[in-house]
Amino acid sequence: MKKLNYTEDLLRVIFFWIGIFFLVSGVLSFLGILKPAVNSGIQNPDMLGTVFSITGVLLCIISVALGIYTAKLDKLHLQLIENGTKVKGLV
Repeated sequence: MKKLNYTEDLLRVIFFWIGIFFLVSGVLSFLGILKPAVNSGIQNPDMLGTVFSITGVLLCIISVALGIYTAKLDKLHLQLIENGTKVKGLV
């Protein structure tokens, strides 16, 4: 796994895995393996699967958007290293 350089990289990984968890939960609900709780607001397993699946897809989309954003940050960082002015200083 590559080193996470930005906070957005960490958020991207977190959103990706949570999104995958929700997608798997949605599939398990559609298959009837994951059933709603007795006191749940949604009692239909198909509706529960739809909610979990939509939430998972949205989290994965956010993960992709953060990946695109961090790729642009990496590109700008590399451009700064190649074309930037070198400065030496004492702190």
